[in-house]
Amino acid sequence: SSGINAEWPLRPGGDLNDNVAERGLTIYYRIADKIIPTEAPTVDYLSITASGHWEGEGFTATHFFTGAPDLTSSAPLELTTTPGLDNLEFATEATVELVEKSHCSIYPMGVLHNFYSESAYYDVACTHVLVGDVFGVPDSPYGWFIYGEFDVYDGKMSLASMSFYAGPNTFQVQRGWMINLNGEKFLIYEGEEFEMGGGCIVLFADLHVKVDCGYFVAYYDGMAAGHIEIPQRDPVKGPGNVGLCYDNESGHRSNWQVGETEGRCVVTHGEAGLCEPPPGVCEDVYCDDAARISCQQLYCADSATVTTPSEAQLCSFERANEWRCAELGVELVPGTACPADDCLWKFKVLGAGCPQDPFFTGCPIAGYL
Repeated sequence: SSGINAEWPLRPGGDLNDNVAERGLTIYYRIADKIIPTEAPTVDYLSITASGHWEGEGFTATHFFTGAPDLTSSAPLELTTTPGLDNLEFATEATVELVEKSHCSIYPMGVLHNFYSESAYYDVACTHVLVGDVFGVPDSPYGWFIYGEFDVYDGKMSLASMSFYAGPNTFQVQRGWMINLNGEKFLIYEGEEFEMGGGCIVLFADLHVKVDCGYFVAYYDGMAAGHIEIPQRDPVKGPGNVGLCYDNESGHRSNWQVGETEGRCVVTHGEAGLCEPPPGVCEDVYCDDAARISCQQLYCADSATVTTPSEAQLCSFERANEWRCAELGVELVPGTACPADDCLWKFKVLGAGCPQDPFFTGCPIAGYL
């Protein structure tokens, strides 16, 4: 996060004698009191957290404003605490935290939401550069790159793995959440962080493998979709910046494709043609246009044929859309494409990759295999 951290007393609203445990506490504040209009940055969303205490008990409350909030407005804004405290008297300061980062989401079917909030449906096959900086690892002579390997899974183009070239280290997160470190299988356990060298940390949690190297954070769902974040908003593409998360302007390479380009790996440069899905599908809430396009393409085999995606494809897509919405602070009604029991999905994903023993918690093998 970056931007402005400001602290100032806030004015509580309502009658503090009311039962806060039942209705929460509404706080009013004006951001403009602490931000000079000409210095107000542009942000994807605004996270405001208020915290307070009274006689040893405390509360915190966070609210996300999605879109582009007007940071110079003098109109009071409201923040309501989570119910749970009785007879709370208000004595607090709040911190306004402007979170600035850029997101790139790789949805099933080769649809991307790039760092500039643009959507594109690319012809992809085999290996493509998703993002990289030739000159980029801080305090290091190394550049860094994230490659995406694509294949056809259940008849649909999917993200099969993400490869990380982070300084001197090379490792890959494959379908099934299997990690290949310099050609060797690397064992992980759910909820535990593992150092991969070069300051990169790997963590399996919330049904994703998270790779955090500081200058980027990546997530892979183990099946067909992934996400990448960098700590900049609207990054300027320099001479060392490469990959589809910026654009597909890749010189002689088609859509930043690398490695083998013959046979099954042949792609057409530029965006692929879109097909029209049947009526009644893809009408849910999507937090970026790429998610909507991905859904539509999942239901299309080509411009003349409509097919029904598999349960695994739909679940991977649903989780990718939910992940993106959560990053924007948008709460969705839980979808129905994924199993209600996360253990069922874990074993489904595990079985889709190279053989390895279950490494997650709370899912006894005897109950699922």
